Amino acid sequence: MTQSRLFTYFTMRHLILCLPVVFVIAGCAMGPVTTESIERARSAYARIQADPNISANAPVASYDAGQALHLAEQAKDVPTQEHLAYIAERKAQIAVADAEKSMAEKDVQRLQKEKDQILLKSREYEAEKARKEAELVRRQAKQLEAELAELKAKQTERGIVLTLGDVFFETGRAALMPGGLQNIDKLSNFLTKHPDRGVLIEGHTDSVGTAEFNMLLSRSRAEAVRNALLERGISAQRITTKGYGESYPVASNKTAEGRQQNRRVEIVVLNRE
Repeated sequence: MTQSRLFTYFTMRHLILCLPVVFVIAGCAMGPVTTESIERARSAYARIQADPNISANAPVASYDAGQALHLAEQAKDVPTQEHLAYIAERKAQIAVADAEKSMAEKDVQRLQKEKDQILLKSREYEAEKARKEAELVRRQAKQLEAELAELKAKQTERGIVLTLGDVFFETGRAALMPGGLQNIDKLSNFLTKHPDRGVLIEGHTDSVGTAEFNMLLSRSRAEAVRNALLERGISAQRITTKGYGESYPVASNKTAEGRQQNRRVEIVVLNRE
């Protein structure tokens, strides 16, 4: 072998032996490697950056995901990068989950607040309704009191009782006198305002005369009041009449004054059932 060929042989052999070292040096000079794992981590982090709700509702987890991705991108070898990229991707997923949880909790709080506001408004409405109803009852009671005063009636357990004395009827007869008809006019106006109330008309007499005549007279006077109410538009279904004759005196029949009190027609405006 000539000297020239011998030199070439040793030179090529030296270069071949040095190639692995050159490639290692070259690899180090090229910087961090890029793998499929790092791309997934970058994609996961990109979702965080694209959605302002995630960074707003999970700021700490979002920051941790960014830092983990940065470390993964700086890795010098594939195994390290694979490991750090996995951590970065998981932290990005945790940030998304934390943000969704935070938003869900805020939605629950918002809905609870709306529910509380609705309940509050409902209570205020019910309180206002109760106040108005109480005011209406108060006005109705005051109006009823005024109407009773106009009728010269009184409130009893049976209902409102209006008494037509003997002076409102012709002597010994059932025909109503003008004063009695004026009271019937007031009574019919009251019944028109209160269509849910019925009327019981009870006739009474003193003990002068026979019991049969007094029973007939008491019934006839009760019927006279009934007919007067019918003429003024009060329904017959709302009116009941009874004659008791001399059975229920309110005063002694031994005096003229007492007998006059016993000759009466009591009109009971029945309480609501």
